Amino acid sequence: MRGGGSVRLGRGVSVYYGGGGGVAFVVWLALMGGLIRLGVFLLIGAIVLVILILKGINTATPDDSGKLNRLAELAKSSIPPTSLPIDGQFTTPRTWGVFMVERLIKGQRRYGFYFGNYPVHQRELVRKYGEANLVALFTSRIDAEECAYLLNENRERVQIRTMPTAT
Repeated sequence: MRGGGSVRLGRGVSVYYGGGGGVAFVVWLALMGGLIRLGVFLLIGAIVLVILILKGINTATPDDSGKLNRLAELAKSSIPPTSLPIDGQFTTPRTWGVFMVERLIKGQRRYGFYFGNYPVHQRELVRKYGEANLVALFTSRIDAEECAYLLNENRERVQIRTMPTAT
């Protein structure tokens, strides 16, 4: 049994095939189209891979090790929460905590780090997010702010809280 037919390749361009080689010709055209698509796909993938590797090399600079060193220094300067008595709503002396909360950002669960007065701001975060885990506790507000900033990996601006003015 012999087959035949035609394939339209574009505007007014048709290829007629007939006989036993007609089926082989159609299969050959399909394979060539598939191979061309595969080649284009692999080329685009290789370009993206090279870009990601180069971007990874640029981001793996000594800046990351400096950040890790600074986080280690901050962890050493943090104090245990059990060492401070809570006097009413505040601790004596006044302390600032770094708190980890789980939140949804663009449909993905991510961890965010906030800082604020301990334990007042922790209660506020629990009301807002349902849970807030204390990561570190500092006697210096600047250290708590820097720790939260480094833990957030610069994804967001540093949370700025205004201090109440004494009247």
